[in-house]
Parts: sequence; structure tokens; C-alpha cells
Amino acid sequence: MTESQKTGNKNILSKTLRSSRFWIALVIVVVMQVADYFITNFSYPLLDSVDSIMIYDYLTKKGEAPDTDIYYVNVGFDKKLVPAKDEFGDDIGFIAITNRELLAEYLNLIKKSGYKYIFLDIRFEDGTESEDDSLLFATMSDLDGFSFSLHRDIGSIVPDSLLHKGTYSDYRGNFRDGFTRYELLQDNHESTPWRMYSVLEGKPKIEYNGIYYHDNGHLVYNMVFPSFYLNDTEHEGEKGREKYHYLSYELERDPEALKAEAQNKIIVIGDFENDKHQTYMGEVPGPLLSVRTYQALKKGVYRFSWVCFGITSVVYFLILYFLLVKYDLNYKICKLLRIKSRGLIFIMSLIGWGIFLSLVKLTLYAIYGIAFVAWLPALVFSCVSYFNEYSNIEIKDEKHSTSSLYNTPS
Repeated sequence: MTESQKTGNKNILSKTLRSSRFWIALVIVVVMQVADYFITNFSYPLLDSVDSIMIYDYLTKKGEAPDTDIYYVNVGFDKKLVPAKDEFGDDIGFIAITNRELLAEYLNLIKKSGYKYIFLDIRFEDGTESEDDSLLFATMSDLDGFSFSLHRDIGSIVPDSLLHKGTYSDYRGNFRDGFTRYELLQDNHESTPWRMYSVLEGKPKIEYNGIYYHDNGHLVYNMVFPSFYLNDTEHEGEKGREKYHYLSYELERDPEALKAEAQNKIIVIGDFENDKHQTYMGEVPGPLLSVRTYQALKKGVYRFSWVCFGITSVVYFLILYFLLVKYDLNYKICKLLRIKSRGLIFIMSLIGWGIFLSLVKLTLYAIYGIAFVAWLPALVFSCVSYFNEYSNIEIKDEKHSTSSLYNTPS
């Protein structure tokens, strides 16, 4: 192929981009939005789906948590030693588990108190059996508006007749930040926060149809990023009062006062001393992971936001529309800085778009509580800019060299 043919082909390509830029930009926007939904629902964090909003939350969540309707009961010191066995069934010593006799006593006391919901977050794993299990399980079976923790791929000692009250309390995170997102459906089984939300708010079950997640026909996300508060890492609440009430102390109180305290409250029972998980705010008790996710669900952050979709789609489209016919501002800045390396120019363009879209993302999160993956469109914009800029440079260079050839004096 001759040089003039190559130049002609590139001119045709350039004209095609200009004449079809509306539809090309529209198609790319749709593909990016679909990809964003699936990336956000990946079980493990991918790209920057939550990284930048964690910084925003850390800087803004300074006050007290909205826990006026929640009563925490701490079983961290109410332990009992039971024999531990190895995989062959041989005794290897003792392990400390929650005192299930005391727990059954407490649940029986508040059973008719008019509580709103009870969430029990203790271990019922294989190898944690005790002589008081039957008493506790019988008490649990009589409770309405109640769920307890189960975990994926871990055997349970709970009888089959009680398993329908169990909810998965696993979460997803990364090595740097620990807990970041809660998965609402876990192996097609309800998670703890979703069960709380569906029971307390009268919402339908979340469903997965093999492609997307929905509740009663509404498009939703399966992964939820919950907000934490700075004092979630502390034991003291407002005015120095204890947030997590010790189980033994509760049982020493007047039974009527105990019932009055539990009335119209969500009772959360767990180990707030030893069951700690790393989050972007610091170490937070395990039961709070489920509580904060339930509170995020109440705000509706799990629902797909068509407002956010519309805003980001317009932003994406306008950027792409002009990138398909004009040079990227990032490239012009690089030229002013006399940067000629195409690889370095591409990287700087990617960083520039990443910063801009991260600011858009933080703004939308602050207003609507919804986040998107900023580095995906940043990568797309940089690729479009690079392709467009590269094509135009080549055309200009070839035109220049051609005109120079014909204007060369004989």
C-alpha cells in the first residue's frame, strides 16, 4: 500500500468518526454503564468501586451513629469452656464459647417485651457443642423476628428445623482496607442485613435472575458499601455511656426494666470485645458490619439510581462526543510541557480523567449515596483520546511530508 493510500484510509477513518460520533459515543456510554453495574456487583472489589468514597466517609462521618432504635448486648465476657476435638475426634483441650445457658435466659426474659427484631451474632460452628445447646435452640425456635449468623463453607451445629432463621454474615474486602462491602445475596442465600431490612421494612426478597439483581422488579445492586462512624471503634457512646451492655449485667437487672428497655428496639447480641474486623475507620465489632449495612439499605443505597445513571450518562456522552473530533485537553497540556513520549502522554491523560471523574463520583455520592467506577470511563476516554490524537498526528505528518516532497526545488 502506498503512502497516499494510507493517508487516504486514515482520512476516511477520521471522517467516519466525525460523521458517526453521536452514535459511537452513545454505544460506548451504554457499554460503560452496563460494565459499571457488573463490576460493582463483583463479589470482590475491582478497580476503584469503593476506594475513593472511603476517604470521603472518613472525613465526614464524625458524629454519633444513628442507633436510637438499637440495643446492643455484649457477650464478650460471658464465656464457657467446652472440650475441643481435632479432625479425628480426639480431645485436644478446651475452647471458650458464649455461655448459651445465660443467653437462653436472656432471650426468654425479653421474648414478650415487644422488641422489633433480634439478631444473634455468635458462633454455632462444628466443634462448639455444649450441654446447653438444646435449651438455647428451643428458645430460638420460639422467637419471631429473629435471625442468627451462619457462614459459607463452615459446618453448623444448629438443627435443620432452625436453619431457616439463619442468615449469612460473610463480607467482602481487600487486604489493605479489610471490610468494604456487604453481599446481600450470598450463594443465593439471604444475608443478615437484608433479612433485617426485609422483615422490619416489609420489603420483598432480593432475587437474582442469572443476569441482574432485583426486588419486586426494581433493579438493585447486590454489593452495598455501608458507612461507618468514628466512634464505631470505641466502647463509649454519647456522654461516655456504655454502648454495649454486658449480658451478665443485664440478667442482674429487674426483669420488668429489662423488658421495658427492649421494647420497640432492635436487639443485637454479639461479642463486641473479641470479634473485631478491620475497616477504613479502624477496628469495628463484627455485629456492627451487619447493622451499618442494614442502615444503608434503609437509605436505599442498594437500589440502582436512574438519576445517577442519567447524570453520568450525559457527562460521559458529552466528553466522548467532543473527544471524537477534538484533541484531549490533557494532550494539549502535555504539549505545553514539551512531553513527547506517547506512553507518558497516555498515562497522564488517564490520571487526569481519573481525578476529574473521581471528583464527579464524590459529588454524586455526597448527594445520592451512589458510587460508580471512575477509572473505567477514565481508561476509555484515554484510549479514545490516544487513538484520535495518534490518527490526526499521523495524517498531519504525512500531509506535511507529502507537501514537502512536491514543494522541494528541483
